[in-house]
Amino acid sequence: MSHIDTARSLDSAIFYGRLVRRAYDVLETVTAWTEARRTSRALHGLTDSQLDDLGLSRGDIEAVVRRGGRRF
Repeated sequence: MSHIDTARSLDSAIFYGRLVRRAYDVLETVTAWTEARRTSRALHGLTDSQLDDLGLSRGDIEAVVRRGGRRF
């Protein structure tokens, strides 16, 4: 009759669960950084008139990017 070490199995499951969560967190961080960079580049590429149409000035761009597009 075989014996299953449930404590070891649980420890492994917890370890791999944490590892997967950490990998997901890293992927989420990289994705957010990439989106912020794209948004910043796009806004910096607009003319002052176009930014004004959006209700923004050049000085607002980094704050908007940091807030993820939310102005308030």
